[in-house]
Amino acid sequence: MEKTLNNKPKLRECSLRILTRREHSVKELRDKLISKGFEALDVARELETLARLNLQSDERFAQNFVTTKLHAGWGPKRIEQELSAKGVDAGVIASIVYSGEIDWYRQAQLVLAQKLKGHQLDIVRQQRFLYMRGFSFDMIKAATKAAFED
Repeated sequence: MEKTLNNKPKLRECSLRILTRREHSVKELRDKLISKGFEALDVARELETLARLNLQSDERFAQNFVTTKLHAGWGPKRIEQELSAKGVDAGVIASIVYSGEIDWYRQAQLVLAQKLKGHQLDIVRQQRFLYMRGFSFDMIKAATKAAFED
């Protein structure tokens, strides 16, 4: 008996199985379903249905992603870059990352304080560390200044 991946019940089952593990962006979900052998047109229709039923949401995915990466010490630029790579719309990214709910300057200070833990790194290493985490130069400058004042 040959297994066909083009039938809609199997597509829905596979979609829901993927989404129950964690939120996915439309792009991530589309790529996963197509890689499993489903037809692109069927996948597009399924994604529209999932969005209409609120089972998949790029906004919800982005919010969860930002929360997770914020706790991991990531800065806004790195988060923005990763969300963009995952196919999330720039408007959605901006509305979540730069909503004003997160004090990114304070976040940079907290990340740097966690990194230092009483040790003193030279300022260039501190700046490079925060830059690699995705913080802007203004945020880095404020965080390193605060670290030296403490």
